[in-house]
Amino acid sequence: MVAVSARFSVQALKLLTEVDRRILTAVERGMINHEYVPAELVASIAKLDLELVEKRLKRLNKLGLVQRAAGGAGGDVLTSRG
Repeated sequence: MVAVSARFSVQALKLLTEVDRRILTAVERGMINHEYVPAELVASIAKLDLELVEKRLKRLNKLGLVQRAAGGAGGDVLTSRG
């Protein structure tokens, strides 16, 4: 089971672009003061357009690198893979 999880993480990391890495770094920095980091804050920290950040966060969620907040709370948090 561990090998499958590790293989998935490596494959996900190979798909990341520089923008994706900036967004993951911004989420990590935002987690200092927030349990779930709002997309607006991620965009501000990463110095990227909000629409681009929202699109990329959805993609990173599908790759299992970030987790979206349940319900209407909004925001994202890094997973152990992220």
